Amino acid sequence: MAESPPREGSGRFFYFEEVPVGDSLFLELMKALYEDARGNAKTLRQRKVEYLKRFRDDGFYLIDASQVPVAGESRSVKTQAIQAGLGQLEHDLIEIQHPNMKVVLVSSLVYEICCEPLRRAGFNVINTEMVDFPGFGRQKEFQAKFARIIDSL
Repeated sequence: MAESPPREGSGRFFYFEEVPVGDSLFLELMKALYEDARGNAKTLRQRKVEYLKRFRDDGFYLIDASQVPVAGESRSVKTQAIQAGLGQLEHDLIEIQHPNMKVVLVSSLVYEICCEPLRRAGFNVINTEMVDFPGFGRQKEFQAKFARIIDSL
């Protein structure tokens, strides 16, 4: 689970097949999950359709904590948007839930705001620490923390 969708017109979204720049969540998540995705970004972007299909077929799904785009907003605005969307988020998780579903929260705010309410609601949030969003130079932190999650499974 990530923070929120990108702003309309940005040309960026995890599931968009052609994103020439700024697709760090897709790139780093694929590298974390699939050893054969650990090449260069250009090659990975060229194979995005293939990796998105693999991601789906392997039972993964990315959703956002807030339905309202909050990129670039202040921490307080982001906090309000995520808190306001908790009910809808729980509903969305119920819609996609299956018996072995595990939830990973990505970004400090998503972890801080959503972790305990989702656990209380019965969802299996498996990260025991915040997983950094893999942009803005935080790719190594994301990879290290996500690797610990994968190893724990």
